[in-house]
Formats: sequence, C-alpha cells, structure tokens
Amino acid sequence: MFSVLLARKASTTQFLYQAVDNLLLRKGALNNVMVFPESDYDTNTSFIFSDGQYKFDHGAVGADMFRYSWNFGQNWTTWQTWEDNTVMEASMFTTSENFWEGDHVVVQCESFHVILLRI
Repeated sequence: MFSVLLARKASTTQFLYQAVDNLLLRKGALNNVMVFPESDYDTNTSFIFSDGQYKFDHGAVGADMFRYSWNFGQNWTTWQTWEDNTVMEASMFTTSENFWEGDHVVVQCESFHVILLRI
C-alpha cells in the first residue's frame, strides 16, 4: 500500500493557492485487511491453538507495525515491528477479567509507506 502526496506550489504570484492531492494505491489479496478493510474478521485459519500456545498468522501484508489485544481492547501490547506470525501464551486468555466465552484476539496494523512528490 502506498500513499502518494502531490504538493504543487503556485508558479506565479498571480495565483495565491497551493494544491495538495493525496492518492492511495493498494494491491493485494482479498483477505488482506490493508487492501480491503472490510475483510477484517477471520474465523478460519489466522488464530490457531497448538502446543499450549496461540499462533496468529497475520494477513495484513504491507503493514509496518502491529499491536494486539486479548481482551477486546481493554489492554494492548506495545506497537511491534511487523512479523508473519505472532505466538501468544495461552495464559493471557484464561484470566478472570475475560467474561466472554472463547478466545479472541483483536489486531491493529499500521503502515508508513508514504511517498512525497513536490511539483
């Protein structure tokens, strides 16, 4: 995903305005939330329990940073550098704070791909 910012200065003193245009380019698979934000709910393959721990397979290719919450946004991890898979200890999901059934994770991603063009 790329964000292109086009900044144009007035070429003469006759025009007193500057133009700024933003263009967002996205390319990726249908399940990539960085490209298609409406694909943000996955119940099939991204969150797996194995060997006493959880594994989350990120589908947001193109993100630079991520963080996650194991309790619906009450607590968040610090922002971390992007990785393909994140391993989480099962004990995070078994505290008395968790009043819901099942184990859930909420992941937020951030991308810094910005290109600035001055015309």
